[in-house]
Amino acid sequence: MSSIMGNTLRADLAPPLPRPPLTIAGLDLGQTHDFTALAVVERTETREGERFVRRYAVRGLKRWPLRTEYTAVAKDAAALFERPELTGAPLCIDATGVGAPVVEIIREKKPKARLVPFVITGGQHAQAEYEGRQGWKVPKRELASVLQALLGTRRLKASPALPDFRVLTRELQTFSVKINLNTGSESFEAWREKDHDDMVLAVAIAAWFGEKGNRRLEIW
Repeated sequence: MSSIMGNTLRADLAPPLPRPPLTIAGLDLGQTHDFTALAVVERTETREGERFVRRYAVRGLKRWPLRTEYTAVAKDAAALFERPELTGAPLCIDATGVGAPVVEIIREKKPKARLVPFVITGGQHAQAEYEGRQGWKVPKRELASVLQALLGTRRLKASPALPDFRVLTRELQTFSVKINLNTGSESFEAWREKDHDDMVLAVAIAAWFGEKGNRRLEIW
């Protein structure tokens, strides 16, 4: 009896295992003077001492030419998720402003993805709701904070072999200069006002979902 109880207790006290890798896509929908961009990010989790550490690797980048019709973007996105490594993965879409009807255009294409609309707000707290469906309203501050934290701890990386790697690198460098977690809200409000940062936002949406949004929408 003591042996059985001992084995049971040891099993109960065994440390949890890291979660398996998770692939997440972030889609930033551009308007007249902005590009539409998609980033595919892989989240991995490792145990380091008493805590789990999450790292993110950008596995794919796509930027559509200016003024590409949203129907073409939806068609391309649906085709992308036919790939076995992406089938069933979350597709987090910027549904702010013009993005709301585009979400429905993409939904009509029936991509093999789990659509997660994002509305970027100027508020203080994220809300897990989007027009009665699963989705998120996320403050710009939270997106910037998550991305800044990953960059500051070197937990976000991308391969130079990726198409548009230089574009992403340039946008990340500009982002790092503009966003300072110690200077208050002004820097956050200025984000996205002047420079092209479609790649950065696509990565930020995917990373935020990996850090905070996935806990509600997925049961492990």
